[in-house]
Amino acid sequence: SSNGEIKAYLPVKEEVLREPINEVTTVGTKQYPSYSGYNYVNVGNDSYSWPTVSPSIVYSGYKYRWGKMHNGIDIAGIPHGSPIYAVKEGIVVETGSHYSLGLYVYVDHGNGVITQYMHMSKILVKQGQHVSKEQVVGRAGCTGSCTGTHLHLGIWLNAPPYQPGSSVVDPCKSVFRC
Repeated sequence: SSNGEIKAYLPVKEEVLREPINEVTTVGTKQYPSYSGYNYVNVGNDSYSWPTVSPSIVYSGYKYRWGKMHNGIDIAGIPHGSPIYAVKEGIVVETGSHYSLGLYVYVDHGNGVITQYMHMSKILVKQGQHVSKEQVVGRAGCTGSCTGTHLHLGIWLNAPPYQPGSSVVDPCKSVFRC
């Protein structure tokens, strides 16, 4: 073309990739993909909230891994620095940094339930602090022993993680469906 004039036309092939669907979309509502259908699950009268932004995926479950028990689930597919939410109201019983756990937070929700959030890039709460359900406790990262940005979520009973009298349960069977 010169001076904005078109000199030749090329044939265009038309192909329907997907038929249009008539639907109403509500803007501004919280949406989750089908594989994140475990975001809100009621266990008895206790309602727990998913700890990361969606979409997310559980890429390593509660199982024996690398010769030892993996005491929780690893949630990936989340951006580095994205918020990590408290799954339920509680009191922060411990925060810290560990060579393997990375930056971590433990929250006591009462009734013997303690949640563990590990490998964060930043901790945003302090020991003794009250947190509400879905309050941001930290930011997603890859601190400690990890291969990429993810959150390790553990659910412990009766005592903080790794302490005498504590026991660990599978988050995908005790609180969430995943």
